[in-house]
Amino acid sequence: GFRAGIAFPFHFYDLKKEEQTKLKIFPLCLMDRTFITYMKAEPDDAMTVIEPLIENIKKYDGTMVSLFHNNAITSDPAGMKWRAVFEKILELTR
Repeated sequence: GFRAGIAFPFHFYDLKKEEQTKLKIFPLCLMDRTFITYMKAEPDDAMTVIEPLIENIKKYDGTMVSLFHNNAITSDPAGMKWRAVFEKILELTR
């Protein structure tokens, strides 16, 4: 997560033209594949990372942006456990 290093939207900067553009970037804070594929984490383990992350983003009035792929939150048994994580994130970010 935090590929841009922050949890705040910003305008894209064109290095060739040396100017800020009108394109607004909303950086990702977390992605499902980080937990599922790269960390090989279980949903409960993922939530121990995600919950404090959300609290810190709220504390500094940041913007929480997550990426969940469709196949990670399907209604099959494998997808349902990650769908619960997705739903918990929605609940925590309200």
